[in-house]
Amino acid sequence: VFDALITPDLHLQAAQFIRHFWTCQNEHIAATSAEKSRGPLIKALQALHSPSDQPKVKEVSISEFLRDLKNSVGGVVAVEVTSAVESFRESFPDEYRHSSLSK
Repeated sequence: VFDALITPDLHLQAAQFIRHFWTCQNEHIAATSAEKSRGPLIKALQALHSPSDQPKVKEVSISEFLRDLKNSVGGVVAVEVTSAVESFRESFPDEYRHSSLSK
């Protein structure tokens, strides 16, 4: 699903799918979904910022998606988004520095 999030033709559907689980009214499902997604999200962020012949969405689409989730949902989801971005920053400092996530 997170590979699809950075793929132009699949981005919107993947974003809806992720949002569906992360914003679920059942807090346990929402929290568990967000927590279990941290690793795949970090890998997708790394793939988005790595050279590749594969088409990718504009980086701002991912930044806006994450910012929207963080600001509109709050709680555990906001913590998980923040944690994933911080992990990305620590694990891939050059990619982070050149991304809109650093702003």
